[in-house]
Amino acid sequence: MYDMIIKGGMVIDPNGELNAAETIYIKDGVFKKHYPEESEDALNVIDASGCYVVPGLIDPHVHVYKGGGSFDLNTSADLYCIPNGVTTCIDGGSTGPLDFEGLLRSDATYSTTNVKALLHLCFHGVLPLGYDEDEDPEAFDLAKAKRLVKLYGGKELVGLKVRMHKKSAGKYGIKPLQKTIEFAEEVEQTLGKKLSVAVHVTDLADDITIEDIVSVMRKGDVYTHTYMGIGPKTIIGSDGKIIDSIVKAREKGIIFDSGGGSRNYNMNILKEAFEQGFYPDFISTDGVGTTAYKNNFSILHHASLYMNLGMSIEKIIKAMTLTPAECYGIINEAGTFMPQANGDVAIFKIIDRKRIFNDAWGNSYVGEKLIVPMATVKNGRIAFMQIFM
Repeated sequence: MYDMIIKGGMVIDPNGELNAAETIYIKDGVFKKHYPEESEDALNVIDASGCYVVPGLIDPHVHVYKGGGSFDLNTSADLYCIPNGVTTCIDGGSTGPLDFEGLLRSDATYSTTNVKALLHLCFHGVLPLGYDEDEDPEAFDLAKAKRLVKLYGGKELVGLKVRMHKKSAGKYGIKPLQKTIEFAEEVEQTLGKKLSVAVHVTDLADDITIEDIVSVMRKGDVYTHTYMGIGPKTIIGSDGKIIDSIVKAREKGIIFDSGGGSRNYNMNILKEAFEQGFYPDFISTDGVGTTAYKNNFSILHHASLYMNLGMSIEKIIKAMTLTPAECYGIINEAGTFMPQANGDVAIFKIIDRKRIFNDAWGNSYVGEKLIVPMATVKNGRIAFMQIFM
């Protein structure tokens, strides 16, 4: 007997290149291939008619460490992720060598959501609201960071984080990023642990350009807050086109994360980029407790905006499943319907509904459609469901 059968929906699985009306089977908490001669008995059957059925979503940039010094900033993984179809999230560097294991022993352990994390090399990770960490590369505790990578790399610890905005790194030029990438290359050579580096790019110091940053980044590293509009340095040049260094960075294999947040995108830059077909490789919220369900409503709210601006539903689903799963080395756990992967599913509808999308700078866009979450399945069990499904 199966744990669950989900039938009647339009199934999209970028990993299996599937976009068709199919039935999903889950047994012992994982996806199973069904053979015609087998019984279709199940403990739970979901009729997903009129809905899209996709692998449990991944939010590749959210802040969920409530057990430490940044508790008054961060959000709850289960309250923010599960009701929006997200079954796996990547904490975006809330912790450093000092408190990384605190995240593992608290929120990561006790959440239904599968919590992975990026390690911030600055000693304490993200500080409470109103403060900024100091990205002094000479103060990075690399010995302790290396021990953490040895213990957790490729499992709970899936990448590294560095912030390059002027308040954190303005005194140090490009050195924090260089030091982080050097560390990533060292642990790959000495420990065999391959880690992508996620680079926070917002208001850059006067002596740093976007070209400086992407020239140091490697294939598979992540540029986050792609559509940021804080300060004069953005991905859109004075001619209204995507700047050459960003075009070349994508050709090099750098991954672009929307990292929407509440302030980390400008609607005008977003629209200009989308008109040129420059869509995000990752869709993420950069969610924190002070903005969740407010001006950073949810991952599907960001996805709804992108859909209204012309991004296809197939690309949207890939940006919340397969691409982050491959980047962070968790494709055996998340982002796919392949047999033996965790039985995590997101079910949603696309409805006709006028919605005004606002950024933090007074710009807006009127959309005509919304992606509405209907149910979330975690390891073959219902974790969330709308009563009117």
